[in-house]
Amino acid sequence: MEPWEKGSRKTAGQTGMCGGVRGVGTGGIVSTAFCLLYKLFTLKLTRKQVMGLITHTDSPYIRSLGFMYIRYTQPPSDLVDWYDEFLDDEEVCHHG
Repeated sequence: MEPWEKGSRKTAGQTGMCGGVRGVGTGGIVSTAFCLLYKLFTLKLTRKQVMGLITHTDSPYIRSLGFMYIRYTQPPSDLVDWYDEFLDDEEVCHHG
């Protein structure tokens, strides 16, 4: 769940804001995950739809997108309520 495609950003020798995730003057290709996350944001998901993502049984990547959606769309004070029952989850994502 990275914001940029691996190897698509030139950050060697940069520090501060330019060396971070913000992409200031570094270019890069936005990852598929973050493109999908943006699409979910434009759909303005309901609570039921978000719950469907984070409880999905087919793919840990679908669940990860759901948790990222929550992280970027909900007030920080609500995050524990969303995440609490999943904190001890032992499902593992395997990179292919």
